[in-house]
Amino acid sequence: LTFQETVALLAAKPQLKIKDYFYKRMKDMRKRKWTKVKERILKQYQESCPGKLLYDFTQYPANGRALCETRDKCLPTLRTQSSAMWSTEKKRFLHGEEMLAAHCFPVTEEFAKAAGTPVLRVDGLANTHLCKMAGNSMHVAAVGAAIAVAACFVQVHE
Repeated sequence: LTFQETVALLAAKPQLKIKDYFYKRMKDMRKRKWTKVKERILKQYQESCPGKLLYDFTQYPANGRALCETRDKCLPTLRTQSSAMWSTEKKRFLHGEEMLAAHCFPVTEEFAKAAGTPVLRVDGLANTHLCKMAGNSMHVAAVGAAIAVAACFVQVHE
């Protein structure tokens, strides 16, 4: 791709919707490891943010800090504390591997093939560690754009 084509691609802003991020086959989380605190947070979100598709359970609506999907129904910014992003449709939390995939890390065969890279193996890592890694990282396209801009200012001396 030329520089102009790359900029045009980034400007097009292709977007995934909330349901697209939840690709792993996992069970309804409310059938196990569900606490009264989580139930209370879910109820607060349902009352303060009706109709939303995603709730961040690390933020408390009762304190005026509700965090849901963006206006265009996309995933909000991932932070190191973002280990409890709840899907109202899937009735489960976003998995750390899915968070890394949201940043375009090649954590599945499909993503790796599309990127032309080997799969990033995360099998042995705890979900909490994956969530922290995702919260501390940047989207791969953002990193590529920063490198492309920096490369424009490199002067070659012979």
